[in-house]
Amino acid sequence: MSDQSAATFTGARRIHLALAVKDFAASVSFYETLFGASPTKQHAAYAKFEPEKPSVNLALNQHPDAAGTSFPAHYGIQVESREEVERMPALLREARVGEVRAEHETECCYALQDKIWVTDPDGNGWEVSVTLDDVDRYESDREEGECCSSDCCTT
Repeated sequence: MSDQSAATFTGARRIHLALAVKDFAASVSFYETLFGASPTKQHAAYAKFEPEKPSVNLALNQHPDAAGTSFPAHYGIQVESREEVERMPALLREARVGEVRAEHETECCYALQDKIWVTDPDGNGWEVSVTLDDVDRYESDREEGECCSSDCCTT
């Protein structure tokens, strides 16, 4: 056995998330659509996704009491272009994964971003975003009616 990782990925580090999911089949389908890739490992109540873009190790573990929340916590995928953000709603709607909400040129978390929001089968909020520029405001500095969370925006 080597002292080096048996898993190969770009860079020296990548994010690992392990999520408890209630509806395993629906969750596998959701993440296949979100990542555009099949699981690299799958068993009766476990699936692991290891896409290169985004570089992540996401494990799904079936659990009967799983229940996510989309605010204030959420998960996200940062992409390289507006084009990638713009193609996601049609892809996600085609897979019937639920409502997709979009924000365009929104100032959020000290960045100007285009993004979409979607909720996985367990209620976890996911954003797919591109950072267009830096700004000097965080969401708490917003005017009433401005948006910067997964539960207030509509397409």
